[in-house]
Amino acid sequence: MQYLMGQVSESMRAAFLSITLCLITPLVFAEVSISGLEGKVKDNVRLMLSMEKLKCDAPEWKIRGLYAKADQEIDEGLRALGHYHGVVKKSLAFGKSCWQADFTINPGPRAYVNDVNITINGAAHNDPEFQGLRDSLLKTKGNPLDHGQYERMKRRIESLALERGYLKGTFTENKLLIDKDLNKAHITLVFDAGKRMVFGKVAVNQAILNPEFVEKFISIKSGEFYTI
Repeated sequence: MQYLMGQVSESMRAAFLSITLCLITPLVFAEVSISGLEGKVKDNVRLMLSMEKLKCDAPEWKIRGLYAKADQEIDEGLRALGHYHGVVKKSLAFGKSCWQADFTINPGPRAYVNDVNITINGAAHNDPEFQGLRDSLLKTKGNPLDHGQYERMKRRIESLALERGYLKGTFTENKLLIDKDLNKAHITLVFDAGKRMVFGKVAVNQAILNPEFVEKFISIKSGEFYTI
């Protein structure tokens, strides 16, 4: 009797272990193969592909839907880094336990920044910090096109404006024009900084400490330019 109970107990433990293993087995992501690309452009395309997030047990209708959408997503990933003539060959296969998608991509030639025009208007026109930033950004000319770099150029101008006290500065023109036939990009940025803010009267409302003592700890002075 004890022998039979021992056998039953062992069988129950084995069954419980089997169930537990099934419950904790991680869901496997399907393989999405990308060939023909290297480096940053490959990473960017992979990041754009929604299929990358699907697992083996995803419903077939969803897999096929995102597979059809992949052409658009790949094109967006290529364009972000200046490739406007990409050609994609793809295939989708379903196996017993999973599915696999393969993409062979020819990115085509990459567009380059042909010219950069940056104009700073307002009180910042003669600000040496803005002049230095403008000179630095103009060196973008001749670089491979990167839409992210273009956005960073704008943010650097806006950030400097805030740091230097041009709190109402704004772009009156910001254009990134692409000549796809010649693979050339043209950047135009016109920033109106407006007036530079200054500190007004500094007042400390307190009735405990000597005002002359408190004044020693105030680093800003009325009439000084605002800076961060």
